[in-house]
Amino acid sequence: GDSVGRKTNLLFFAGSVKDRTALHTVNVRKLVIDEHAHEPDCVLVDTSKKRLPNYDELLADSTFCLAPAGMGGEGWGRRTTLSILHGCIPVVIQDDTNQPFEELLDYERFAVRMPSSEIPQLVKKLRAMPLEEVKAKQAAMRCVWPRMTWSSVTGAVADESGADDAFASLLLVLARRLEASKGGGATPISDMCGSLKDAICDGDEKNVTAAGDDQDANRSLCSRRRAKGERDGVFNFPVGGAV
Repeated sequence: GDSVGRKTNLLFFAGSVKDRTALHTVNVRKLVIDEHAHEPDCVLVDTSKKRLPNYDELLADSTFCLAPAGMGGEGWGRRTTLSILHGCIPVVIQDDTNQPFEELLDYERFAVRMPSSEIPQLVKKLRAMPLEEVKAKQAAMRCVWPRMTWSSVTGAVADESGADDAFASLLLVLARRLEASKGGGATPISDMCGSLKDAICDGDEKNVTAAGDDQDANRSLCSRRRAKGERDGVFNFPVGGAV
């Protein structure tokens, strides 16, 4: 179908929680696991205690995926990107932290932003999200995922053109910043690149391949991405999950 809606798991996270307290102002990983690991539709795993050989499959089979900060607790972590590439709506709990290409991308359209203070209500809020809103975020992800790959550098991972990849997005960000530094303000994206009405496509099917469409197609796409990543040395994470 055009969108899949709810998947097998409501919320997924797998990553190390060990020795994180000193590194994170708020230990989001531990708080989420402690609060919600008992929920029957959530898969939340501390990989310092248990490894998961089917990490990418669980990403693809989940409606929402937790995206906390990365190593050191400062700056965005790669789980935002991994979630999007597997068709899983990222739940970004990173207080006062910008996400990849946030100057170009409207994260409200394809992600969930939540302050760490609302972690106790996380699962309740995700369950309460209307199905149509879930489908709308999944549809937006199907257009935005090519911007999370470096296809023009490493080659296509799922038949995407590479025209609007991470490299192109980086150049747009730098161009906008340069223009702003000269006092001109940031030019809207539609004025800088005629092929982009918006950083997320509206009705343009060029980049709408399989991410999020259905679980079987999505898993196949993820497998191709991961196999390509392993050959090129990108998107590589250890068996059991990202750090």
